[in-house]
Amino acid sequence: EIQDELIRVFGINLPKLVRILPNAKDIFSTQASTLHLYRKVDSELTFKGLCFAIQCFMSVISAKSRPIMIFLDDLQWADNMALGLIHAALSDASKITGIFFVGGYRNNEIQEDHAIFSFIDNLESYQIGTTKLDLDGMEEQDVNMMISDALAVFPRNCRALSSALFQKTRGNPLFVIELLESLVKRKIIQYSLRKRRWVWDDAEVSGEEIAENVLHLLTTKMTALPPGTLEALKVASCFGSQISHLTVELLCKSPCYEGLKVALDEAIQEGFLERVRSSEQTFDMTSAKFRHDKIREAAYGRIGANERVRYHHDIGMALYSNIPGFDADANVMLFTTVGQLNRGISLILEYPSEMRISIAEMNCKAGMKAIECSNFESAYKYLKAGIMLLPDGSWNYHQTLCVELYSLLSRAAYALGILDDAFQASKMIIENIKMIEDKLDIYTLYIKILFAQDDAVKAFNTCRWVLRRLGENVPPPEVVEDIEVHATVKTTYSMYIGFSTPELL
Repeated sequence: EIQDELIRVFGINLPKLVRILPNAKDIFSTQASTLHLYRKVDSELTFKGLCFAIQCFMSVISAKSRPIMIFLDDLQWADNMALGLIHAALSDASKITGIFFVGGYRNNEIQEDHAIFSFIDNLESYQIGTTKLDLDGMEEQDVNMMISDALAVFPRNCRALSSALFQKTRGNPLFVIELLESLVKRKIIQYSLRKRRWVWDDAEVSGEEIAENVLHLLTTKMTALPPGTLEALKVASCFGSQISHLTVELLCKSPCYEGLKVALDEAIQEGFLERVRSSEQTFDMTSAKFRHDKIREAAYGRIGANERVRYHHDIGMALYSNIPGFDADANVMLFTTVGQLNRGISLILEYPSEMRISIAEMNCKAGMKAIECSNFESAYKYLKAGIMLLPDGSWNYHQTLCVELYSLLSRAAYALGILDDAFQASKMIIENIKMIEDKLDIYTLYIKILFAQDDAVKAFNTCRWVLRRLGENVPPPEVVEDIEVHATVKTTYSMYIGFSTPELL
């Protein structure tokens, strides 16, 4: 039933859905896959098209008899594009009736102008019911039960200890756990073999100088680590919450990071990281992730603000120099490598032209692949970085690369609604390419941008100019009589009567 409805709704555009949601192909039978899924996609999606596709998909798969729940945590890190996509999926209330969305964010980590607030307001303006729940830290009795369970003592015997920890942590679960471990390591809480239980001095615990928050506590805890282990945590933190086994393998080929794998294992033993292993990975190909994002934040904070550009640059160059040996995984590592290099781009700008062109080509490839995945925001950043790396005279010596970078940037900016950048990028190609036949594609986008900027007159004149260069003569608008224009509009209008908006789109 779902398969047939998706085929009916999307028709020949079904491959676009699979490009957006690759796992959606599992819904379809082999026969349907052969007929629809593997047709070539001729046109790319804009952000509005992406939102429309998600709306259509959700309207098919959700219903009151088949409800769907979506839970997304850490929305404080979501950008406008991500929140806009979520809004599109939830706002078509006339068709989407079986969705329950739950979003979590930390209100102590966002400013008053964060996009999450306008996102909530927009939902309410669409008459979508919202409920806000504030989740505070644990209550004191809950902390008491937690300490009782951890130390295997009766709750009444650890009430004073729990009260002291609650006052210092305000019930933050991670803070409670880390503080308890810290007290054990410093032997303020220790196991008595004679009494066969954990013992402590309540007055000593209460008098302890404790970091004002969990971040400071974790930072202090890391200070006691061996230099190699601390360095491994700092390297891992540059990649976000998780570092993949491929990244570790590549970095270990560089002399500067050859001990990374062993040091990461030590960090796992210390409890800062945990293993992440998929079913097809062997033990030696295990990725690692931080146990909590606050641990990652503390590790990254150990890198001085003035050192971070150099840090990312060195990591990126180590990956860059070893990628050729990983041909099968080059595409997988492309985004990771380019992401690190771009964060050290101020240093790369001092490199010789050949190296800058090579890294610009990587950004171009990353931007193209991001556009194929409809990730226009990332594509925009990659392509801007690639253009920044172009040395003087690139239009004379690297024209193909320049055309690709500016063309892709124009497409990504247009999809994001950054029309000024889209206009300037397309104009740059038009001004630097001589043959009209070589810039027809960019003229097509250029005219779309002009229409989007409400400059229909310039768009029309540009069309006439291009067609004249191709040997086609289109009369100026003042030559065409009003009666002919009205007749054309009326004929066109009659052609589309009876079609719904989804059918037209």
